Amino acid sequence: MTTTELAHGPVSALDPLFPVWAIASDDATLPTMESVLARALETGATVVASGSAAERLSGASYALTAPAPPRFELAPLLSVLPGQLFSWALARAKGLDPDSPEHLTKVTAAP
Repeated sequence: MTTTELAHGPVSALDPLFPVWAIASDDATLPTMESVLARALETGATVVASGSAAERLSGASYALTAPAPPRFELAPLLSVLPGQLFSWALARAKGLDPDSPEHLTKVTAAP
């Protein structure tokens, strides 16, 4: 979800039991992310920040800083990886199989 989408509605669903994962890049989107994050923090939501500018998001409970890549196009990859690893670890901790989520089936099959 983009910062604009979050600012126009879903922020009202946040509460202290709803964690927010913020991907913060050191680019033109950072001020918008800071603004939306301030609104999320007002609800008491726990904020996990990742990305090259994670430490610049004040109020985040956790900051997982990703190195700034040599090419800007690679920044999202380095920012998203911590979230994927976290999701995998959380699924495993809950006793779930992240490779076989409930209610989803593969649409491709080997011949």
